[in-house]
Amino acid sequence: MESLINLNRVNEFITNNTHLDENGNKIHTPVNYRWTHGATDLHMGDGLLIYSFIQFIRAKVCVCIGTGG
Repeated sequence: MESLINLNRVNEFITNNTHLDENGNKIHTPVNYRWTHGATDLHMGDGLLIYSFIQFIRAKVCVCIGTGG
């Protein structure tokens, strides 16, 4: 089944930090605190939804309660 989302791009640039080791191999390390919004390697969680909503309503002040460890 194909996806509208490029899962390789999500894995490399959004949910992980990509580094090269001394041999030139790509190493993926999870973005800090990505688990707090339910994100995994291939799923962005609800962080993108929250960010999009805040941008859509053009909030001047935003307080997010209950996230994080």
